[in-house]
Amino acid sequence: MQKIKAIAVAIATVTLLFACNDNSRSPRSGADSAAPPTAALRCPQARLVASAHDLVPGPLARGRNGDIVMENRRLRAIVQKAGRNWFSIGQFGGNIIDAVPKRADGSLAAEDHYEEAALGTNIESSPNYQRVDIVSAGGEDARGQCLPAIVRAEGPDDL
Repeated sequence: MQKIKAIAVAIATVTLLFACNDNSRSPRSGADSAAPPTAALRCPQARLVASAHDLVPGPLARGRNGDIVMENRRLRAIVQKAGRNWFSIGQFGGNIIDAVPKRADGSLAAEDHYEEAALGTNIESSPNYQRVDIVSAGGEDARGQCLPAIVRAEGPDDL
C-alpha cells in the first residue's frame, strides 16, 4: 500500500509541475544558460539526458547523463535516475534534483539553486525508487495536439 501511495504522489507532483498552462509570455530575469537557446517548446517533453546541453547550470545543479529531463515552455527539471546514490534526504533516484525557469524564447532564465524535492511518506523512511521510466515522452501527436510528458518512479518505502 505504501508503494502505491508513493507512486501516486510522485506522479501527481510531476504532473502538476508540467501541467502549467499560463499564457503569460513575460521572460524572467536571471543568469544565461550554458546551453544554446532553443525555440520555445509548445508541448511538454521528457527524455534522457544525453549531453551537457540537456542539463541546467548553477551551483546546485546535480544532473548527469542518464537522468531524465522534463521541460515545457516555462520550466526545465531534472529527475534523478534510479540507482544513483544521493547525499541528501531523498538518497535514491526518482526525485526532482534540478529546476530552472525558462524565458519566452526557450533559453534558461536562471541558475539552479533548487537542490531537491523528495517525497516524505513517513518521517523515518523515504521512497526507494528502483525504477524511473519515461511513460510518455510528450510532444505532439499527428493532429498537432500536445501529449502529456509522464515520468513514473517505482519502489518500496525504505527505512
